Amino acid sequence: MTTPEMSVLAITPENTLLHVASATEVVAHLEAEVLGPGNGAAPSMDFFDGTGRTLSLVTDPETGAVTLQVDASQPDPEPLTRQLVVDRIDSFLAQAQVVLTQELLHGTTPGLERVPRVQGDLTDVLATLAEAEGPLPVIPQPGTNTLFNAGSPLHNLGHRVFG
Repeated sequence: MTTPEMSVLAITPENTLLHVASATEVVAHLEAEVLGPGNGAAPSMDFFDGTGRTLSLVTDPETGAVTLQVDASQPDPEPLTRQLVVDRIDSFLAQAQVVLTQELLHGTTPGLERVPRVQGDLTDVLATLAEAEGPLPVIPQPGTNTLFNAGSPLHNLGHRVFG
């Protein structure tokens, strides 16, 4: 099982939206996105830990609690598998930067001018993005039914553009 302190990645299969935080925060954020008043279904997401292992959303049948867990029988991911996860993150960040630059050219002030670009080992990339994204909101923005604008500028950009 993934520990709550470990940064994990939730990313859509098309690399169009991502969240990086502790497993507990990611699950709570996704639950709030789906369960909040007026919210729709959560997008399909792939989940990875800092080693590149695939995580699964698991619901405890007795309590209904949802957690992210790794299948203990999974082998350690190969370096190329970890690099693929980093490349997927980079794909999202590049797409987000293009949209952000277009917004800036049209006079919009979205709260940031550059999307962070990260390189290195997957663990380091996740730690950097978790810091940039900040705490994931789990309570809707006052006066709204959504979590939009309740998070960091990077979080909001991802939802505004892709989700």
